[in-house]
Amino acid sequence: MLIELNTTVSTNFKELRQVQAFYKNATELNFLENPSDRYRVDRFDAMGYFDIFPKWKNKVISYIEDLKKMKEKFVYIDVCGRASGQRLGADTSYLFSLRTDKLKRMARPKGDVFVDGDLFNRKDFSVLLGLVREDVAPAFITFRPMAGLQNYSFINKETKNFPNYEKITYGLLGKRLADVIEVLRPGGFILLERPFQCIGLEDFFKGVPQDKSEFTLLVKSFAKKIKCSVDVLSSIGGPYFLLRKWLR
Repeated sequence: MLIELNTTVSTNFKELRQVQAFYKNATELNFLENPSDRYRVDRFDAMGYFDIFPKWKNKVISYIEDLKKMKEKFVYIDVCGRASGQRLGADTSYLFSLRTDKLKRMARPKGDVFVDGDLFNRKDFSVLLGLVREDVAPAFITFRPMAGLQNYSFINKETKNFPNYEKITYGLLGKRLADVIEVLRPGGFILLERPFQCIGLEDFFKGVPQDKSEFTLLVKSFAKKIKCSVDVLSSIGGPYFLLRKWLR
C-alpha cells in the first residue's frame, strides 16, 4: 500500500502518544548506545555527498556559481548531518544532528552553525527552522535521515504494537521535508535519500526497478504536491532523489 508523506493519519490519541513516547525512548537509547553520535556514513564536507552523483554535482554547483556571480549569499542546510558547505561556497551552513560536542565545533569552519536536536521532536526542529528563517533562504539542502535511525525502524519489534506506526512515521518525516522545502529558495535543490534501509526490500526481491519502486512513486507524488521537480538515481543503497523547487 502506498503511504502518503506529510499526511495526517486518522488514529486515536492514545496510539499517537504511545508512538511519541517510543520516539523519545529510541532517542534516549541512541544517546546510550552511541554517546558521540558518530557514524561511518558521516560526512564533514558536503562535497562528499556527491561522490556517486557527478551529474547532480555539476547541476548544483552550476546553480551555486550563478548565485555567486549575482553576489547572492549562499546558505546550506544538512539535515541529520554535520557536513560543512564551505567547499561548495556556502557562507553559512546550518547543521542539524542529535548532538555535536564542543571539540568538534571548535575545529570547524567559521560559517558552520550547529543545531542539536531530535528529528522526531517538533520543538527541536522548529529551532532549526527559526534560525534559517532569520537568514537568507537556503539554496541547497541535504536531507539524508539514515544513520542512527535503526532504533526507529519499522522492523523494530516494539513498533508491532502500533498498527499505524509506519503511516505516522512517514507522515512525520514528510512534514519535516515539507518544512525545509518551504524555506528553500525557489530554484534551490534538495538531495534526498530514503530514511530506512528496510524500505524497498519487497520491491527489490520482486525485481522492481528502483525508479518504479513504491517509495519512488511516493516521492514523485509528494514532490508534485509541494511544487518540486524530481530526478531519480538508481544505485546501490538507492534510490536517491534530487528535488528542485519550482521558480513559480
